[in-house]
Amino acid sequence: MSQPSKVLAKVTEIQQYQSGVYGVSFETPVRANRYLAGQFLHLTLDEFDPTTGYWPESRVFSIASQPRQGHVSIVYSVKGVYTRRMEQELAVGKDVWLKYPYGDFVIHESSFEGRPLVLLAGGTGVAPYIPYLTAKELAVEGPPVHLYYGARLPELFLFCDELLESKKNHPRIALRFYHEEGNFSDAP
Repeated sequence: MSQPSKVLAKVTEIQQYQSGVYGVSFETPVRANRYLAGQFLHLTLDEFDPTTGYWPESRVFSIASQPRQGHVSIVYSVKGVYTRRMEQELAVGKDVWLKYPYGDFVIHESSFEGRPLVLLAGGTGVAPYIPYLTAKELAVEGPPVHLYYGARLPELFLFCDELLESKKNHPRIALRFYHEEGNFSDAP
């Protein structure tokens, strides 16, 4: 697994979903993007001086993009002081510092050796599964992969287009969407 790197990144896109939920993409050097599906990063809004080594206050977010690209994406929900600050301060063109990759919650198909894989996610918690479920390298053949995904409202299901496209290309993927009223569907 790669050693964490501190990377200066530029905000390239902010997507606002309903109810204070956002997706943010950062332009990053491809060389830094050697993470695996399921890993996470630290994001700081404060200035960082690489010569001191002191890392400022930050928050962790699951990486929701494919590795080895020129960008990294996250999703977040405004729930506290820091995420409220992110909502106010992040803007396209802004430079921020990221430190990644971290975590050993990594999905390896070889680790479940023919058994079905069941993934449970709520809201923005679907992010760590996205790089795995949407990977072009995902084997067409193999055991079933089930994603059970819940959100407060149907419009808060994130990455629906990507998930449905992946399901179309990989019939072994089964998607189940649930929202607060207790309803569920194969697609939102």
